[in-house]
Amino acid sequence: MHDQIQKPRYELSDNKQLQEKYRISIGQTSQVNGDRSWAKAEYEGMLQIAKKLGNSKVADCLVLARTMGLRVTEAAAVSRAQAEYALRTGVYQVKGEAKNGKHREVLLSPEGRRIFERRLPLTDRGARLFIQPGEKTHQVVNRMEKFVQHHREKVLTVEGITQRTDRRYGSDRTLTFHGLRYNYVQERMRQEIDKGYSRDAAASIVSQEVGHNRIDVIKIYEG
Repeated sequence: MHDQIQKPRYELSDNKQLQEKYRISIGQTSQVNGDRSWAKAEYEGMLQIAKKLGNSKVADCLVLARTMGLRVTEAAAVSRAQAEYALRTGVYQVKGEAKNGKHREVLLSPEGRRIFERRLPLTDRGARLFIQPGEKTHQVVNRMEKFVQHHREKVLTVEGITQRTDRRYGSDRTLTFHGLRYNYVQERMRQEIDKGYSRDAAASIVSQEVGHNRIDVIKIYEG
């Protein structure tokens, strides 16, 4: 709930502050086995449905999640100022809309560049690309998540279902916006390792991009 508040009066302490100031120690999140990434055909199928139904907001945010690792809230809350900065520098700054308010930078993808260039002329100065005046961020995010929930059965593939199935427990994970971050992390890990980086070095780079700053979290995204 706190993450959804724009310009909150208070900030939440992170684990390090809790430890240093109050001697409260919070254990690390246990790793969850299983892959939540989308198969290529599922991703392309959902994009096609969104475009066919004229829902360009969902289509564009799906692309931002897949090609830049943005959470759905981060994608929905892109401001004109952020888009302009990204087009000038090639770097997108995730700011107050980030989970726990952790600012970070991620490279602007070619697909993201095309989206920003197309939407900027339609967005007033000081406004957001996907949120209209009077709308709340969480309302827009909820509609986008509901869109995926409503149409995901239409795009499921055997490949996707198989890769998301937990072989130990026989449970599967269905398509969500968050699953596209899994795709982003997996692709970026391959790219960095192909450059010659060790797995831990690659994980350190990618973990910064997705706003976790812990390389062990990357194991979760790798499934």
